[in-house]
Amino acid sequence: MTPSPEPTTPYRWTTRRIAAIAAIAAVTVGLGIGLTLLARACSGKPYPVADPVATAHRLDDRTQAVYDAMALPPVHLETAWGQNDISADSSACGIRGIQARIDKVVGGWHPAPNTYAIIEGWKVANVTRPAAQAALQRAQQTLTTRGWTVVSYDPTSVHLVLQPPAPAGDTVDVAFDSLEHIGVTATSECATVTSDLFPGTGTLPSPSAPSQLRN
Repeated sequence: MTPSPEPTTPYRWTTRRIAAIAAIAAVTVGLGIGLTLLARACSGKPYPVADPVATAHRLDDRTQAVYDAMALPPVHLETAWGQNDISADSSACGIRGIQARIDKVVGGWHPAPNTYAIIEGWKVANVTRPAAQAALQRAQQTLTTRGWTVVSYDPTSVHLVLQPPAPAGDTVDVAFDSLEHIGVTATSECATVTSDLFPGTGTLPSPSAPSQLRN
């Protein structure tokens, strides 16, 4: 007796089932990718995460380097202007993504949660304009040989803005004013901090720069 050929229906059914499963998997993966892209579009590029205390110490080193490079004549630290401090500022750290675009259109602003720029600022007094001009020129020449970048320099207004080498994101502003002060302000890029590193009162260190003028 000639054996009957095996039925083909189960094979066809299995093939269709595999194709269906593959299609469902593709749709699921595509949906997952789509949701991920949508979430990224809504939230925007995330801010880096940083330890505000470590950032404050780094900025202190930056401003000390500027003071050393200026090689000023005898001066003293100006304490009456409230500029000798390290602080956390969220005012420049806005939320990113779709909400930021909406805010730009309607003129609104939403801060990014737990995100701050760290700022250190101090002033030295008893600096004449010629001494300040020479000091900023020395700072520019000395620091650029160490990898710093000059963002802007105006010898007329005696104003110098620098970016230190890596890690990137810090900016140091050096400016002379009509009251014969030189103000040095270092600002970090915005960074998100964890709750246990929240830069509240007493969390950030006191500045030590310029060390030559502090007790």
